[in-house]
Order: sequence, then C-alpha cells, then structure tokens
Amino acid sequence: MNRPARLVLNFFVDKIPAFRGAPIASHVQLSGRAMLRFLLPGLALLVAACTRPAIDMMQAPTAPLAGSVYIYDIDLSLGPDAKKEVAAADARVAAKAPGRGYATMAFAPMLRDMFKQGAAARGLSAGRALTIVVELDHLRVPAAGGALMGKHDRLAGLVRVADARTGQALATFYVDVDQHYPGLIGLAVREGNGGVRERLAAAFVRHVLDQIAPAAKR
Repeated sequence: MNRPARLVLNFFVDKIPAFRGAPIASHVQLSGRAMLRFLLPGLALLVAACTRPAIDMMQAPTAPLAGSVYIYDIDLSLGPDAKKEVAAADARVAAKAPGRGYATMAFAPMLRDMFKQGAAARGLSAGRALTIVVELDHLRVPAAGGALMGKHDRLAGLVRVADARTGQALATFYVDVDQHYPGLIGLAVREGNGGVRERLAAAFVRHVLDQIAPAAKR
C-alpha cells in the first residue's frame, strides 16, 4: 500500500472506532487511487454536515417566478480574481488529453450548458423568459498540495435574475459554494474521483435554480 493510501487509512482508523477492529489482510495490495475511491463516500459524509448555507438573499424572487418560466440567456462576467482563476483553470483543462463531457470544456460554456440542462430537467422550458446574470468573484480549485494544506474549493458570485424582455429585476442573491475538505480528505476528493471544478459548478447551478424553480417542478 503506498503512502497516500496508508495516510488516509490511518486517518480513518484513528478517527472512526468502527475501523479499528476491522481486519486487513496483509496480502491485499490496493493502489492509492483504488483505496481513495473506496473511502470517498465516507469522506464526503464526514464534511457534509459542516457545509455552510450557500445563499445570501438580497432581493427575494417575486411572485411571477412561481409560474411558467424558462432560461433565455446566461450573462456571465468575471471579476478581477475570477478572471485569473478561470483562465488558470481553463489552461489546465486545455492541457489534458482529449476526452468527452464537462471535464474537457472551458468554464464559461460548461456553466452555461449546466444551466440549460438543469433548467430543462426541472421542466423550465416555456413561459416567461429569464436572463440569469452571474458576476463571478472566485473560482478556486487548489491542487492536491493546496488541498492537503486545507485550502478551500470555492465558486462564488452575485446572481441577478431578470425578465429577458423588459429587464425587470426579479431576484438578487449571492451564491457561495465553499467546500472545505480538511487535510487528507481534500487529497482524497481529488485522487478518488477528480472533477472538483465540475462539482463546484454543478452545486452553484443547483443553488441558483433552487431559487427559481417551483417546488412542484423539482
């Protein structure tokens, strides 16, 4: 068993009593990635309860949002920090081997597609046209070393929902997806499954759509 896997296993044995009595066959050799994939669901449960509220409501959605609506456009702008962070993330994506899915897409088109797909999944396909304006402040995805030191994964920005035809402001709120995976848990999240940027974006989109979609359509 290599060092990353042993460190994660030792963490579980030390922190979770149920792991202490579990026999471990000496002949079973798991790679670091295999061990981390095995432990990842448990690691996620450990931090789920520590997640802080992601929405800071400034202007609550107005009554018309309870009716039939659809997303006409997503207007994305980047603040100074986000501009650097998104450019760095896009460069890392471009350097990867060719593949499929969101993992191969630049951030802006990925986020727009997530909004479109998420809205369609909730039945938001007709009625009043909405424009979602996202003013992004941060996209932080530390590398494995930074995660091991306790740095946060974070995607945060101001969101405005407006009537696409009239420009009327319908809702304003701040979305802050701040995922703190302490120490070895942060390392395990990356080694076990990857896709940190994609998970941040998916959570951000979900929080936005939660403010728009009626409960009956979820």
